[in-house]
Amino acid sequence: NLYPIKKRGITFMNVILTLLAVATGILLIVIVLRAMKHKRMNEFQAVAWLVGAVGIIILGIFPQIIPWVAGLLDVWWPPAVLIFFLLVLMFFIVFHHAQSISTLTAQLMELSMQVTLLKHENQKLKEKQKENEPPTPKK
Repeated sequence: NLYPIKKRGITFMNVILTLLAVATGILLIVIVLRAMKHKRMNEFQAVAWLVGAVGIIILGIFPQIIPWVAGLLDVWWPPAVLIFFLLVLMFFIVFHHAQSISTLTAQLMELSMQVTLLKHENQKLKEKQKENEPPTPKK
């Protein structure tokens, strides 16, 4: 064992926290699956959220994973490992969203230019149509 873990007996609070983590993970899975069913989330995002939900369930059932990883990385405060990995994950999420926003901004600019050109072309066609119409007789 690389990291000394204080052995504690099963307490009421440990059971509650385990049940809460598992329930949170299951609830997250249900929410993601419903969002996919109603087409409010794409497959890439759904897979990422489902992996996160499974991670919550695994860490809820086996909380000793965090001190074990901290021992492997020689980190003296186990929650720092969890915080570090969550920060890295948040960095990748923000980077992915920044890429998506850049792509969507470029697409929006292209579409707005196309709409402007189509409006201009439509206006020219209306003017040409007016010129070619015979005058209507007045009664």
